[in-house]
Amino acid sequence: MKRKIAPAMLMILMNLLSNYLIAQSDTKDFIIDQSGTIISGEILKPLDPRRYQVLVFSDDKGVKSTFKPGEIQGFVLGNGARYRSGIDPDSGESVFFEEIIVGDRSLLAHNSHLFIELDEGLKRLEFRTKKDVEMKQVRTESFGYIGLLAYGLGTDMEFEFVESIRSVPPRKGAIKELFKEYHELKGLDYEEFGADYPFLKISPNVGVGYYNMFQSVNGTRATVQPVSSSIGINALVDFQFLRDAPRFFITSGLIFQKFQTIMDINIPVMGGRFYIYEDFDLNSVGLPLLFNYYLFGNKRIKVHPGIGMNFRVLNKSTNESFTEARRENGTLISAYPFQQLQVGNNIGLLVRLGVTTQITSKTALVLEGQVHRMPSFGEIFANAPSGQGSGWYKYTLNGYSLNASVKF
Repeated sequence: MKRKIAPAMLMILMNLLSNYLIAQSDTKDFIIDQSGTIISGEILKPLDPRRYQVLVFSDDKGVKSTFKPGEIQGFVLGNGARYRSGIDPDSGESVFFEEIIVGDRSLLAHNSHLFIELDEGLKRLEFRTKKDVEMKQVRTESFGYIGLLAYGLGTDMEFEFVESIRSVPPRKGAIKELFKEYHELKGLDYEEFGADYPFLKISPNVGVGYYNMFQSVNGTRATVQPVSSSIGINALVDFQFLRDAPRFFITSGLIFQKFQTIMDINIPVMGGRFYIYEDFDLNSVGLPLLFNYYLFGNKRIKVHPGIGMNFRVLNKSTNESFTEARRENGTLISAYPFQQLQVGNNIGLLVRLGVTTQITSKTALVLEGQVHRMPSFGEIFANAPSGQGSGWYKYTLNGYSLNASVKF
């Protein structure tokens, strides 16, 4: 493989394109086809904004095309990142290299690896920090990348610069500065490219959900009544780690729900049955913590599962209740003071599966299903002393919701 992985024409066109970009919107993307023609449009962004395996491109007329590495000379994103087709020296496959520094000596990146462009071709910088010494693992100076940098940049350079090569840490930013210093010391022109991806992206979500819950009780004498479906409000925030883990994000915020249900317990007593009835509303303010992962997709549409917990602050208000014992024929034996379900705050399971689809450059629509569990949200000790009957009952709510929200 020759030193130049792209012809001189590509360099000239890229220079013209860079100047042209100054007058354009920062959302414009461009490709350069095999004939050297510059075509503007939109490039579909992958989940990891730094990795392009196959390029999906839509030109200004809306015509969509798919390109593999080697089928086009390169492309430029509106955020300043620039890529060119080339051969990976390790695998021998055609890939898209991101250009970081382009000049007499160029620095490129692909798949989290850095490459230096030498006269004999591309070489990958290896960042090994350990080696075997007498059957023991000991820390040593990283030798793979320093040797290549000294070979590629250190010839005919001053002692101070050579010393800086030997001490440069194995970080992209530090090596990039070394390449810039090399060109400046030798008085050579170079170009600097690349987008600045933030470490953390914060995206608020506001939406509504349809909730359907089911009640269960751990006592055989309790009658389970339906739980009314309800509409809930979600006010959530996504924290996405763009730089180091672009597929992973954490969700937290507030979930407001309200349910109406009935507690109906009856216990056999001497001569009849003991009844506890309560119709109540349950108000819930949830504080979820969800860990999510984008399984597949792109900037326009993404599929993400998530799992975590939801801490709920609960408040119960009673609409109707009575506590009494009746004979088998229905006549009243005795009425007792109200025995109401005691409700407490709880931590429950929350699972989600959602789809995010882009609406505008700043907003997206999130459609998802959630599975909820509120274990032992309430309990009651039912006691009919004169009827010689009692029991301890714990209530659980399980259910699902269908949610729609706008993500900013």
